Amino acid sequence: MSRAREARDALPAELGEHRALLWRIAYRMLGSASDADDILQEVSLRWLAADRVAIHQPRAWLISVCSRLCISQIRRTKRAREAYVGPWLPEPVASAREDVLSLGALLRLQRLKPAERIALVLHEAVGLSHGEIAAMLGRTPVACRQALARARRKLREAGPGGAASAASEERVEALRAALAAGEPRALIALLAEDAVLVSDGGGRVLSARRPIARADRIARFLLALLRKGRGALRVEGARISGASGLAIRTASATPFAVIALEATPNGAIGELLVMRNPEKLRDFTEPAAAARPAR
Repeated sequence: MSRAREARDALPAELGEHRALLWRIAYRMLGSASDADDILQEVSLRWLAADRVAIHQPRAWLISVCSRLCISQIRRTKRAREAYVGPWLPEPVASAREDVLSLGALLRLQRLKPAERIALVLHEAVGLSHGEIAAMLGRTPVACRQALARARRKLREAGPGGAASAASEERVEALRAALAAGEPRALIALLAEDAVLVSDGGGRVLSARRPIARADRIARFLLALLRKGRGALRVEGARISGASGLAIRTASATPFAVIALEATPNGAIGELLVMRNPEKLRDFTEPAAAARPAR
């Protein structure tokens, strides 16, 4: 059983239907499945310690506590993020649910200020009004409306490489076949000319310390990465944070890398997010990870 499922199952039964919602809020806010697990555990402890007779709207109370804990966590981890070795990417999860944000969308969320991020998540993912968000966070409805407007504007302006949607299953499968065959020309044909690859190794394993631009350079990097396995690696299709992607495994099924893919409007692959940090691949440690019940 994964750590996330253990944490979820340990929550009090009273939280019921709110568990999945709270986890999704925390995951979107923090970009880390393990941190989202910790937030759920803390929410659980606070729920048990609270005077629940006085809580007339449990769902609103839980969302408010979860949101405030997430904002505090963002502030605590700010320095660690700034000192992170190489590019930082969100932690992928093995989920086929369509309401789980893609890794690219999560990355863009992490670039927003905490107030903008929470306003966007609570309004669009939970469906709360500006007044409800304001009451939960101790802000004014006007401030929440302005934060949401800034968040939407920044997301429109900051889409990296023009990538805007998950790559089609057909293109993902074609990329898998090209990688498995070691065909650089086939790889280049599937990528947008100005595609961008971002690799997260966290300083623990070999990865690109800076984003790689251009289809030909990306093809060379991916094929060189596969050669590090000396022929013992296999490339598989996988469901990554709700979208089709690729998982590269060793002969013993240990995850070597997970690749999330996003497409440009014409369907070419414009953004490749390569997760190599072992600490962020725990949800893919079992071959059947993609078949686990969604959070």
